Amino acid sequence: MSDKVTDLKKIIELPIDSLRSFDVVEEQFSDLGVLFTNTVVLQPSNSLYLPKFGKMVLMGAPQNGLIEVNFTLPVIYFACSLTSSQHATVRAFDDDGKTLCVFETEKSNHENPDSLVSQPTPNIPISMQAQNIQKITLSSLDGQLVIYNIRFGF
Repeated sequence: MSDKVTDLKKIIELPIDSLRSFDVVEEQFSDLGVLFTNTVVLQPSNSLYLPKFGKMVLMGAPQNGLIEVNFTLPVIYFACSLTSSQHATVRAFDDDGKTLCVFETEKSNHENPDSLVSQPTPNIPISMQAQNIQKITLSSLDGQLVIYNIRFGF
């Protein structure tokens, strides 16, 4: 199978708007083959974290700035939209824990010289492709991190 998105046999988009705000998200999508760690769903009140479409986002909690996504079967494609208050890193791992892909946001989101009023760039599109993706980690040290429009494919 080719690694082109158009060549995927199946792409699944998670229906996070079907969840209730502030629910802990762990096994709600296990029937679709995905499990979450350290994740809650919420409807953001801060306009910087609003999704472009839909109402809900997934946020790292109770530990700020960390979301872990585990797949019950390996996938070859993962995508989402991400907003983070700090530099963020997204990593894909295989079943042996080997890093397959890494995506990092810019360290400075804006050219504003006053970093105290600097705002995060919202809704950054993330897309990763590799054979045998078992786990995705999204992290933003000392920051808030939210994702939505979560898709993965086989």
